[in-house]
Amino acid sequence: QFRQWPGLLRDAFWVVFAVVAKAFARNGDYFVLGRMLPKAVVGPYFFAYLVTTQVTGLIALNLRHVLFPVMTRMVDQPARQAQAITRSMRLLTLVATPASMLVALAIGPLEQLIYRGEWAAAVPLVKIFALVAPILMLTDVSHAALLAKGRFRTSGLLTLAEAIWFTGSAWFAATMEGPDITRVALWIFGLQIIYAVAMNLAVMRSFGIATGSYFTSFLPQWCVALAAAVLTMALLRFAPETLPPVGEIAAASLAYGAIFCLLAKMLLDADLKQLVRVAPRPMAGVIERVFRLPRLEN
Repeated sequence: QFRQWPGLLRDAFWVVFAVVAKAFARNGDYFVLGRMLPKAVVGPYFFAYLVTTQVTGLIALNLRHVLFPVMTRMVDQPARQAQAITRSMRLLTLVATPASMLVALAIGPLEQLIYRGEWAAAVPLVKIFALVAPILMLTDVSHAALLAKGRFRTSGLLTLAEAIWFTGSAWFAATMEGPDITRVALWIFGLQIIYAVAMNLAVMRSFGIATGSYFTSFLPQWCVALAAAVLTMALLRFAPETLPPVGEIAAASLAYGAIFCLLAKMLLDADLKQLVRVAPRPMAGVIERVFRLPRLEN
């Protein structure tokens, strides 16, 4: 048994290394921006990031803990494991993107309702973060797949690379745009998408997943949710200007919910049926009723 200790300790080191690198990745931009820009400018950035990640971060974190044991059982079945990876990305995007887009639609009146304009500068930043967060969180699926295959060192080094890239992106953006925090955020998360897509592609290829399969595992769901948000914004232009914040939030929620459900039923019917199969029974029943899907047989 003692002969197994070096291998266990080595794997444990890389797991801890990845956790530390992840913390660096999640805070490196704050550190750089805090050193380079006025605190009054960085505050809205920090606030916007926290608001957005309350939705996508929680979903992604829980998904990684669920996916790891599931994929571990498929480690000797590479074809099934590859299917599980792309299916997980598809369903994750289907669930997280509408929630993220709804945050982007409601943040303006919600900020007025709660903070009375104190964090108005964070509103455009929340919209930027909400747009890209569902794509960025797919890296958690890649890391779960790597860990399930015992590739702890690869996962740790990729996490460190993400931290360096993210921190470097913040430095580059602050150097280019100065105190214009909206443009800084566009640079940071535009560069972060480049890294996330490149990393996911590299991991997908190592699992035998084609480039086209990777993009089709999340782009249709993301585009449908985005289209619903754009149509909702166009519809809300006809809302009375005297509508109070609570009314704006209700109108945005109802309009977006109706439009997204219609588009999803038309374009993502197969994904919805797959979601019903994996969702807890009470939630599955709600999805079946809302989207008028055939009842799943026990």
